[in-house]
Amino acid sequence: MMIPVQIQQTYRQIADLLEIGCKSLHPAYYEVCLEALEKLCCMRRSPLLRGSPVVWAGGILHAVGHTNLLFHPLSPGHRSPRAVLAAMHANLGTAETKSLEVRKVLHMDRGSMQWMRPALEEKNPRVWWISLKGGPVIDVRTKSLPAQQMAVKLRLIPIAPAVLEENQKKAAAGEAAGETAQP
Repeated sequence: MMIPVQIQQTYRQIADLLEIGCKSLHPAYYEVCLEALEKLCCMRRSPLLRGSPVVWAGGILHAVGHTNLLFHPLSPGHRSPRAVLAAMHANLGTAETKSLEVRKVLHMDRGSMQWMRPALEEKNPRVWWISLKGGPVIDVRTKSLPAQQMAVKLRLIPIAPAVLEENQKKAAAGEAAGETAQP
């Protein structure tokens, strides 16, 4: 994505802070944070032009962490928001406030595939719920393979669930074959 000239320095400062903040997390967090940062930079009136880069970096990381259940105690590998933000010297209260703004502006919630780490996409049942032209919400996993493929083509879902299931079966079969082949 092309970052506008007037905000490139701010982009670099925030990206560097996000890299520090995401160091102890799965690399996908950094990728999702950068995507959010790019979207914010390219907005017509970028909110990043006002405020501290540290505050924005904290808000972006908190928003992405919140969306991906990073701070939920029952989530595998969960972390405390204070610990995650400490690496970049971001204040938790300020980051939470900025996180709300980021989530609102980018339409970021726990059902938004765009802001999810890839590992969480297929585990989130809301990923498979679609509604066409304001009609009822349907679970695309219950539909035929051609219907699932059409939903993929329309970018409503990341992959056809039937294909995903088949790939998982092949991977499991490959692992089982590999286990029996070893002495």
